[in-house]
Amino acid sequence: MSTITAVLSMLHEEGAGSANRLFRDEPVLQWTLDRLNQSRRLSGIALLCWDDQYSAVEGLAEEYDVAVLAKTPRTLLPAVEMVSASRRWADGWRGGLQQTCDFDLGFYAPWIAEMFDETRSDALILVDPSAGLVDPQLLDAIIFHADSKPDVELCFSQAAPGLGGVVIRRALVDRLIAAQSHPGRMLHYLPDQPMRDPIGTDACCAVPTIVARTNRSFRLDSDRQIARLTEAFVTLNGQLASSGAEELVRQLISRNDIDPLPREVIVELNTQRLSKPIYRPCVSNRRAPMTKAIAGRLLDELSIADDTRITLAGVGDPLESELLFDFLSMARDRGIKAVHIETDLLGDDIELMTKLANAPADVISFHLPAMSNATYAAVMGVDLFQRALRNISALAQARFARGAGLPLLVPTFVKCSQNLAEMEAWYDQWTRAVGNAVITGPSDFAGQIADTAIADMAPPRRSACSRLASKMTVLSDGTIVACEQDVLALRPIGRVGEGSIERTWVERLQTLRSCHRRGEWGAHPLCGACKEWHRP
Repeated sequence: MSTITAVLSMLHEEGAGSANRLFRDEPVLQWTLDRLNQSRRLSGIALLCWDDQYSAVEGLAEEYDVAVLAKTPRTLLPAVEMVSASRRWADGWRGGLQQTCDFDLGFYAPWIAEMFDETRSDALILVDPSAGLVDPQLLDAIIFHADSKPDVELCFSQAAPGLGGVVIRRALVDRLIAAQSHPGRMLHYLPDQPMRDPIGTDACCAVPTIVARTNRSFRLDSDRQIARLTEAFVTLNGQLASSGAEELVRQLISRNDIDPLPREVIVELNTQRLSKPIYRPCVSNRRAPMTKAIAGRLLDELSIADDTRITLAGVGDPLESELLFDFLSMARDRGIKAVHIETDLLGDDIELMTKLANAPADVISFHLPAMSNATYAAVMGVDLFQRALRNISALAQARFARGAGLPLLVPTFVKCSQNLAEMEAWYDQWTRAVGNAVITGPSDFAGQIADTAIADMAPPRRSACSRLASKMTVLSDGTIVACEQDVLALRPIGRVGEGSIERTWVERLQTLRSCHRRGEWGAHPLCGACKEWHRP
């Protein structure tokens, strides 16, 4: 049998991370080490951390006989930074921006290569330090699978985040050093390297269907996650330390608990934009722009949760808002890291691109649904394709000049009949150019605008809207609505500053959630005609 060491990289964790975060009164890292020690096929465990994390892990490392490679001083690694930002916006094990997978967190190829030398291993299995519920039987299965496929350089499973790991061999790590890349790219579409989906190859180790298909995360990497999983597994008291992945998934998906605060919030700063897209409602000047007072009150409450995601979008283009950069600074000062700006990138001030490249945001997605002037004008309603390209180039150059990996640049293509012929070439071009390209379908906002979709993608059988359990929208005047489809605020559920966000989210939306569970789609003026209910 090969010598395979489990490597836990803490490079992506702030402070002491999993060594200080508690789950059931014990450090998350201790839970992870306990579960790894139940494996029958692991040869050892090693920890990769920053020097400032060493004092927090030293005791556990000695107790569990863990080798530690500590790096100092803590420095900015753009590759690690980009992956971390990407995974903040992804919920499954695969499918993140920058072509990442869950196991890319904390991966830095040169230091992973050092781990091979330090541990003298034939292969390493990468496990997140926050995976306190990792299934040792799944790890043994993938190690056995990798041992039986010595020519396969990367062996993985479709297990949900926090339940499994990935086996990687030295030859692949050496190539990733040269490419300055991460292993998750091997499992995504690359226009210049067409291949079968790796799920159908020898690289994939089969796991139980329920473990592969869940969209839940089992990593203990935030206060929200710890509270959620603590409550979900209360019936496993005395058994949790040995419970397998299938049991954990069944327990979690059987519950319909609502978190005290939404996981994701769409914030509209204004209603003005320079374009007139055929796939968006035009309600310019219908509402007052957001004030700094409203923004401050909103951010104060949202920052209570340590993993809140904020998307600046809505009817208006946030880049046309005078509040944008103040809002970003306020969010950063309150510890909110996951911020996404959705824009058309059409401003005439080229200097604004430099300021945007330095903004504290994870992601800037820009609508560019065309490959030509004519198609752009037909879809966006303005002849500004060349200005958009100029601004994209300036933004990319400004980010490059900083030597940083953030913000991630994400071109977005809204698929309509007017631009369908250009879609495939567009996707390949932008994937090559910036490493990201997103294709999405248009919404008719529950019949409030003309439907420009190629086809209705909703499943044949209606079910409760999945967004009601995770996402909330705040309009520019502070009005809170159930979802982003309600651009006219036909049914407001609250207002920032009038009652807490928590009460609005938990109590005011409960009636609508209950109606959806009963199949009563007419409870909201828009729900009956909505075609977006199936989207996450």
